Amino acid sequence: MAGLAAAAPDRLALVDLDSRGQELRRITRGGLWQAIGRISRSIAALPEGPVLVNPAGSIDFAMAFLGALHAGRLAITAPDFASARLRTRALEIAAVAGPVLVLTSDQQVADFTAAGHAACAVAALDGGAEAPLISWPDNRPAFVQYSSGSMAAPRGIAITHGNLTANQQMIAATFGTTEQDVTVTWLPRHHDMGLIGSLLQSLWQGLPCFSMPPMGFLQRPMVWLRAAQTHGATILGAPSFGYALCLRRIDPGQAAGLDLSRVRIAFCGAEPIDGSMLADFAARFAPAGFAETALLPCYGMAEATLMATTMRAGQGMIRSARGHVSCGSAPPGASFALRDAVSGLVSPAVQEGEICISGPHVSPGLWSRDGDAIHPFDRDLLQDGQRWLRTGDLGYRQGDSLFPVDRLDDAITLHGRTLPAADLENQVRHSAPPGTVEAVAAFAADRSVVVLLELARNPGCTEEEILQQVTEGFTHAFGLGVKARSVPRGTLPRTSSGKIRRAAARTEYLSPLRPGTVPEGN
Repeated sequence: MAGLAAAAPDRLALVDLDSRGQELRRITRGGLWQAIGRISRSIAALPEGPVLVNPAGSIDFAMAFLGALHAGRLAITAPDFASARLRTRALEIAAVAGPVLVLTSDQQVADFTAAGHAACAVAALDGGAEAPLISWPDNRPAFVQYSSGSMAAPRGIAITHGNLTANQQMIAATFGTTEQDVTVTWLPRHHDMGLIGSLLQSLWQGLPCFSMPPMGFLQRPMVWLRAAQTHGATILGAPSFGYALCLRRIDPGQAAGLDLSRVRIAFCGAEPIDGSMLADFAARFAPAGFAETALLPCYGMAEATLMATTMRAGQGMIRSARGHVSCGSAPPGASFALRDAVSGLVSPAVQEGEICISGPHVSPGLWSRDGDAIHPFDRDLLQDGQRWLRTGDLGYRQGDSLFPVDRLDDAITLHGRTLPAADLENQVRHSAPPGTVEAVAAFAADRSVVVLLELARNPGCTEEEILQQVTEGFTHAFGLGVKARSVPRGTLPRTSSGKIRRAAARTEYLSPLRPGTVPEGN
């Protein structure tokens, strides 16, 4: 960052957009670097301890986050208060982390103060003169990323300066990013995809990044693509549900009126990838100049900083005969392999099993506030002198390509058959009339498969018709009966990054207190 700021201080770094895509604020490389230095000096004067950052805008977030790192403090990322659920989560993280200071937005200071935390707005923090440039050791923890909690309670994953540097280099090498690229994003900054893949990668490579609020995208996904057109975006990114939302909310006529011809990368990850949906997205926006080769599926997790495997820029999407999407190979300096369920060994010869990853981007473990210690992951595996992180995900390989399938713990076993929940959910989406299902959770209960569906606001057909088509399509595809139920929109339990929490949905489904309903998860 310092070198880029010195070389071209007047080049644009970050732009904050509002929920309708209008510009709120911008900052240059030089202006950002000076602000980082001043904030770093203020933080360095504080007692020892972590600093929590959760301001709403990308500019204030970058100032606070990088100011903490520059001062040698452990940064704790947390969501802003875009919803009551995210507010609760941010306060819970603060309670667990015990920061010496919360750097936040003006509107959120009172909430943290009332909870007993020292807090101030980023704009109110000014340490005077710029702080000197300091290089911290690679093994020094840089920040703690709380997992999204799709399978269990969120955990504080420690990311070192070396992890961060290694993964940024991997992303840059596989994406082929240059200063000529432009990022337009809505991804949450407290989450690994938004923080590492969009915000920090843009700053690392010196490319302008235009950022809109996540809630603005969820309400009006067209704003994201209009902003991409207006600002000449070459890089976009979203989980599968983001591209699916564009398909549901943007009709062919609106799509044809856009110009997405400059987009060369549209990365997709963070959850099982629906290949048919991505193909539909490419077809819907082809009249707008969107190239199918821009699709870039990837696989990763917070424990790997972000990226673990990826397709390369320009390769497009590849699907196997089983219908799964290739997430490419490991980036330079990293490795992936599969662990055999019987022998428990990791080997390039294993063709299907638990995905394991290795490399300098893999986190050393979980951070503990008690003694500022880092505890190795329970799933760590040392084999022939090489450390492997067991991901808990099922996948298979074809040549050098990884095809992730789903969480091992979410696999459904009935009548002697084991089926990934993601495959069952994709079948539900494809069996239902187009555009009628917004979210689905599949799990085993009552000795059968249960699928809970959130339906679109105006599906264009009756609930009975949707459930009938889902049931018939499911039975035809798998030869199994299914209990299909609809639930109110927004009530399936979700993580802070939007993933459906299947285990929580199953617990609520089986709850004797609230049979047949699934309230909002934490």
